[in-house]
Amino acid sequence: MKLKASLVVVAAALAAVAISSCVTQSGKIAAGKQALADGEWPYWGGDPQSTRFSPLTDIKASNVSKLEIAWRWSADTTGSPASANFKSTPLMDDGVLFMPWLDHGAAALDAATGKTLWTFLPDPRDIGGRAANLGPRSLSYWTDGTAKRLYHNSIDGRLFSIDARTGKADPAFGENGAVNLRTGLVEGRAVGDVGSVSPALVIGDVVVVQVVPGGARDKESTPGYVRGFDVRSGKVLWTFHTVPQKGEFGYESWEENAADYVGNAGVWSMMSADPETGYVYMPTDTPSNDFYG
Repeated sequence: MKLKASLVVVAAALAAVAISSCVTQSGKIAAGKQALADGEWPYWGGDPQSTRFSPLTDIKASNVSKLEIAWRWSADTTGSPASANFKSTPLMDDGVLFMPWLDHGAAALDAATGKTLWTFLPDPRDIGGRAANLGPRSLSYWTDGTAKRLYHNSIDGRLFSIDARTGKADPAFGENGAVNLRTGLVEGRAVGDVGSVSPALVIGDVVVVQVVPGGARDKESTPGYVRGFDVRSGKVLWTFHTVPQKGEFGYESWEENAADYVGNAGVWSMMSADPETGYVYMPTDTPSNDFYG
């Protein structure tokens, strides 16, 4: 029996992947906790563990009814296929909010005033994947204390590295600031429609990226492997096979060598991580009979 997954409910399968270059220094972990105490929000879930907890206490039961709207910001989705499904969670660093924008782009705005600071639109805006009719849920953020980068794994199957200060693509990352997530995904098999509506996850100097093959109606389909990329260069550091390959744990459990051609099993939802152990936890989608049969 296989579980049907949606944008919210996913199969209850968890995989843990070790990352050798993970941040383990207690000082950096403490710095992350301090960021939350200062009102910053560097991950979709607040922190790598996705606890979604804020230690701030200024807003409480006794005064929440007195809050007033200070400003409004519009993603200007009028006429865009994303307009009916735009539901992004902003990140915040140093008083600046960051979020996905239209046409596989991103935007930054002043958290105090709502003023748009920059917008990023990739060129070309589509590489032949699915249209931007699903609003991505968030971005991912990295800093080494000097450089600041945003990573956007777009719905059309690319991973962008964006300078968080300028909104420009980082030319040192991939090819002109982007990695085509179809490239190198599966050896010897065609890769079609892949993308993601959920943010990548930065842990240490690794940006962990999931892809979800779209619309598979066949027994053979593209697998939703998860890969770790170097945050500076965009080089692939490792690949985790959500459908095990020959010689890997669990391969024999797939009858009649089905693991050789079955696909999907990607990660629709958000991943989380433990900075001290370097493990990433990922809830997986169903294998390729998601629609087939």
